[in-house]
Amino acid sequence: MQSQWIGSDLELSWINPTTDGNWGEVDQLRIVAFDNNNQTVLQIRLAADNTSVIIPADLVSQSAMLLGGASLVKWQIQTFAYDDNGMNIARGYSNTASIPVPGYAINYMHLMYRNFANGLSSGYEGIVGITDNGGPVQQSDIAGVLMTNAAGNDIVANATGYYHITVMRYDCTSGTCTQSGPIDDAGAYSLFATLPQDTYNVEIEMLDGQVLTAGRDYAGQVLLPYVDSTSMQAQWIGSDLELSWTDPTGDANWNEVDQLRIVVFDNNNQTVLQIRLAPGDTSVIIPAALVSQSATLLGGVALAQWQIQTLAYDDNGMNIARGYSNKSSLP
Repeated sequence: MQSQWIGSDLELSWINPTTDGNWGEVDQLRIVAFDNNNQTVLQIRLAADNTSVIIPADLVSQSAMLLGGASLVKWQIQTFAYDDNGMNIARGYSNTASIPVPGYAINYMHLMYRNFANGLSSGYEGIVGITDNGGPVQQSDIAGVLMTNAAGNDIVANATGYYHITVMRYDCTSGTCTQSGPIDDAGAYSLFATLPQDTYNVEIEMLDGQVLTAGRDYAGQVLLPYVDSTSMQAQWIGSDLELSWTDPTGDANWNEVDQLRIVVFDNNNQTVLQIRLAPGDTSVIIPAALVSQSATLLGGVALAQWQIQTLAYDDNGMNIARGYSNKSSLP
């Protein structure tokens, strides 16, 4: 049994006992992960012939925090047999194996041009997502941020800061909506006067002296259209919330849009819900249960405003541009 961190994802691998005389009885494998309080916080069910699995960063974070633990520390593999009625009749338990402490890791690096409908905040931004033991990094952990271009020249930022959001997510990009969260996302951001086409490298110095590095090829400004907030409508259908709008399909750069993202804010002006949609979608219904979870996520008592963002990505799945509508009030 082997485990390793790939960025902030956790890869587990093992060798199945296929030479055992009773291996043919095994119908399922089950991985069980434990937190540092020795509590079971994650179970993964797999086909009997699997020999590896990658646990994505957001699931690692949710599992580690589920019962108050700070990290995942060990794991076990169980073999299962079932009868014809689907009842579990036998299990084989491995010993537990340790999961290495991941420490700090860069989860993603985005360089983008942000186009705001109000025109006041438009400009270039760099965002670096950072995790600590699979969870959100703290502001006090970050000692400094440095970015250079391919020639090694320092890129001076207009402003640099720390961000941390806790959100529910509702992903409807495939046509079927799936809910996840609450998800913690944290890291460092910088605002720039300009970012021409180039290869950029970032170094994040952590308080303990560790230096995290990441690089990104950036093609330069892509000016995305934004949704006109006067077209944005919201209404309650029972306890569900329906949002609708008109896409700016007549804009010359509409074909650059890869995704729509609705951002919903509570009455404390905190982001509490992100909804991912396919370009061309013009409405979505947020079910009552998700409305309630989002409204109470950070202590707010209601959802108050929403915004639509248009997003473009490069071939590596990195966000390179966003168009921001003005915010619209919710009834």
